[in-house]
Amino acid sequence: MKPSLMSFYVLGDYLFEPHSGEDYTRDEDHLAHIIELLGEIPKRIAMSGKHSRSYFNKKNQLRHITGLKPWSLYEVRVIHNRGLVVRAATTMV
Repeated sequence: MKPSLMSFYVLGDYLFEPHSGEDYTRDEDHLAHIIELLGEIPKRIAMSGKHSRSYFNKKNQLRHITGLKPWSLYEVRVIHNRGLVVRAATTMV
């Protein structure tokens, strides 16, 4: 496990905070976050699940979420840590 990923594990923190929307589920949003960080899920893996067809179309794209924006783990950590700092600062006021 990479040290930067391990810090989320050791701290007991979440790497993603998926939410449902009008057109997509929390699970599909979670898949979108994973794809944005790690890249496309190989089709043989994406289509091997019991509910795969609920989330992926024949082109191996998410059915309800488009326009994904790739993130590096560094960017996720910086934004995530800023969120923690902002939350801490607002609870101290």
